[in-house]
Amino acid sequence: MMQSRRLLAIIIILFVVLGIGIVPGRAANPLPPLPSQAVVNQVITQTNGPTFTPLGRPQFLTFTLGAFTQGAFAGVAARIDLQNTVSYIDLNHTIQSTFMPMLGAASSSLHFDIVTPDDGLPAQIVGALFDKSQRTMLAVLVWKDNKPNKTPKELRLYSSTGGQLFYALYKVKVRDYKAKGGSSQPPPSDAGALITNAEGCFVIGLNQICVDTGLADGNVQSLTTQAYQNLSHVYSFNASFDFSSSVPDLLGATQRSACAAALAAATGRIVSGCTANAVFTNAQGYAAGQPIALLHVIADADLKAYDPNGNYVGHLPPGDYLVIDVTPANVQNTPGAVGALFLVNADQSHHYVIPSRVMQDLGISSDGSDDNSNLGQAAVKDGMATWRGF
Repeated sequence: MMQSRRLLAIIIILFVVLGIGIVPGRAANPLPPLPSQAVVNQVITQTNGPTFTPLGRPQFLTFTLGAFTQGAFAGVAARIDLQNTVSYIDLNHTIQSTFMPMLGAASSSLHFDIVTPDDGLPAQIVGALFDKSQRTMLAVLVWKDNKPNKTPKELRLYSSTGGQLFYALYKVKVRDYKAKGGSSQPPPSDAGALITNAEGCFVIGLNQICVDTGLADGNVQSLTTQAYQNLSHVYSFNASFDFSSSVPDLLGATQRSACAAALAAATGRIVSGCTANAVFTNAQGYAAGQPIALLHVIADADLKAYDPNGNYVGHLPPGDYLVIDVTPANVQNTPGAVGALFLVNADQSHHYVIPSRVMQDLGISSDGSDDNSNLGQAAVKDGMATWRGF
């Protein structure tokens, strides 16, 4: 016994003196049982899916878009789809990026319908965007000639200063969505735009036109990393997470409605009335019964939450959660279908079931511009990760 104690003391001294780190092993606690199919069906039926509350366009961008007065660009602000505009708002109430799709884009297609005001080439405005360099730009596809079946030659991001147009050239990055029931347009939940850390995309019919964003945020990543550590100390699970893809967002109708009102009066990119109350990231891959995402809730979110027994709670309290998909198998791959998510709390006591919607996230690259290894990312679109919107 004395020798065992001496050995233990020596080991402890080595860790302290030499600074050897102790890597926490996975806890022995299994994940809690999944909610019954009856509870899942109850959540789906009673809620008819999560509530989407649009944020609209920040007021100051209405004015900056007014600088585009040239040719077919004139009056572009009135042609923006405010219901599907999305903004990446960081933890300091600052708008880092806004993607503004065009009205009617979901029922449209990739085709030229204008000519560029500066050099008269066939073109199509796919949307407007505000980026982290504080520029307001029009995203415009340009064709080489007037042959309608040809692929666009280039993507131009136009800015307007002092009545003069300037543009930066980008390679056209096209992604494809799946149709639902033979439709030529995406379900409403996929329409509009989305923003990930790496790129932002506009939806045109069953295509996405994407632009690099470079929005990785170390503060957000540190929160999801800490959430992972908290959860992995409690539960044993088989999932790894892409912390570099972590994003902040506003979850819940109350939070988003307050932010929408603040944005409608915003004169600059710092908007105190818009506070991200959650950060999340996606799992690398999808496995039944295992987490598909990691969610850290900073402040209470009024989501349509139920306890695992089917009792309505009506909000999601602050905490760290593993997100497990419990969407019925027959609709797991049906775009726009209503599903459900099981949120496993690090406190081991207060778990929740919330409605979700099957979403397509980043579409499949159709032009070889991407290796499709980054699909299912966490994205800003009222909460979305690993093909599930919540």
